Amino acid sequence: MAAGSTIRFASSLLIGAALGVASAHYMAQQSNPLVNERHGRWYAWPTSGDPRSSPYSQARFLLDGHLPEHFTEVTTLYRSHDDDGGRLSQSCVYLVSMKRPEVRRWTLSLVNDNGAATSLVTQDDVISVAGNVDVHLADVPQPGNWLDFGGEDPGRLVLRLYDGDERASPADIDASLPRVMRERCS
Repeated sequence: MAAGSTIRFASSLLIGAALGVASAHYMAQQSNPLVNERHGRWYAWPTSGDPRSSPYSQARFLLDGHLPEHFTEVTTLYRSHDDDGGRLSQSCVYLVSMKRPEVRRWTLSLVNDNGAATSLVTQDDVISVAGNVDVHLADVPQPGNWLDFGGEDPGRLVLRLYDGDERASPADIDASLPRVMRERCS
């Protein structure tokens, strides 16, 4: 009788641990709607740098090997699909088109699945025409502004908006979000 209760206890403990690990893994995923904020096809972890935020929001960054930025200084938005819903691929050429963000600073980068930036542009690096910025994503050089895939499929496109002392409102963010259009694939 004691062996039966020990086995039940051990199996309950094992099931509980497995469910705990699985639920924590799910909560820290990029696609989790419970802790991230959606802006069309872009998503953000708006409270990740807040000391009062959930540990899952902070874990999302730590899993990539980064510390989360302070939530009042920068808004970081992620995207891994084009406007048609296709996953970003190095075998294609994309056009990222946006109205120049009205923030103190901004960057646009490609990040691989390990969280390392493969290439980066900032507002100081780009050619802007009438307040609009177009950046090509491709494995080979493109005319104008260009981000290199770096020889591998990107995990995601990252847009960082540095706002200074206050966080941009969702309406301001939505107004300046880039479109990502696939031009051609090889």
